[in-house]
Amino acid sequence: MFSLAYWKNSAFFSFDMNRSVVCLFIFLQMAVWYPFLSSRHDDVSHHKRLNQQADVEWRQIKKQASALQQMGFPNTPWIQHSVEATKKDLPTQWLIEGVASLAEWQKIFEQVEAQLPLILRTVSWQRRSNGDWQGRLLFALGVPENNREYHNWLPTRLRTDRFNKDDWRLVSTMRTGRAASAMLTYKNKRYWIAPGSWLPEAGMSVNAVSFDQVSLVARDGSIQRLQVREEDEQDE
Repeated sequence: MFSLAYWKNSAFFSFDMNRSVVCLFIFLQMAVWYPFLSSRHDDVSHHKRLNQQADVEWRQIKKQASALQQMGFPNTPWIQHSVEATKKDLPTQWLIEGVASLAEWQKIFEQVEAQLPLILRTVSWQRRSNGDWQGRLLFALGVPENNREYHNWLPTRLRTDRFNKDDWRLVSTMRTGRAASAMLTYKNKRYWIAPGSWLPEAGMSVNAVSFDQVSLVARDGSIQRLQVREEDEQDE
């Protein structure tokens, strides 16, 4: 080292340096330089870890992009889906739409969420008179994660409370030409209903109205029927 050579050549330090002094000097220099060298080593290790993490995330992004492009629903022909936007040849937005029961929609969502981290951007739900739901949902792709939060994208609860006929009473039905309507009570509240009517308090929609009965569809697709003659017999 330059400093050691200087000490040896210096007139002031012209005495012979013994081994202990040399070791002490080396130790002091190591103590001075160690924090800097250690910091540099930590920085290099940190950057290496960041590069490795970036490589892993990039592979995951490409993997989920491939999964989205190959996404298929062979047993559910009611589903239509398409990639709506891309960036650097990678899909960034995905659209899914169709008409089905809530139970069928739930199966699709569970299948999709098991493979892709999706972020809901826009959604439109419309209830059909037969109890099915027409949905149109636009998603963005999220960051790949091993543990993702479960999302409930259904328009309402899948499961309904047990149907209690004591809460219902079909008062009368009426037909004018081809149009049929009825008056019923639910928990002592009266409603004029027609096919397609939605009763949010009960979570039921009206499927059909005939001369002497009304069929109702619950959120989960189950059908319940109310009949006028049943109420007449109870009144007797």
